[in-house]
Amino acid sequence: MKDDLTAKQEKFSKLMAYGLDGKQLSAADCYRNAYNTSGKPETVQRQAHELKKNPKVAARISELLAYIDRGNRAKALSSQALVTE
Repeated sequence: MKDDLTAKQEKFSKLMAYGLDGKQLSAADCYRNAYNTSGKPETVQRQAHELKKNPKVAARISELLAYIDRGNRAKALSSQALVTE
């Protein structure tokens, strides 16, 4: 899926899913970071919203979130196994 995206769309998707420095970011902050822009807040918000609605970008964000979810489930199961031993 990531091959269908531009480098900036991929970066936006990763920032939406993973955040930055352990912090979740707004779509506008992800857009600012990925596209290295300092445009008007209204413009950035609108562009971020449109990018999130892009079917390829939305699918990539979902794919990354599913990957995170699987990893968290695996960690939880691993921790549970340690507690029950």
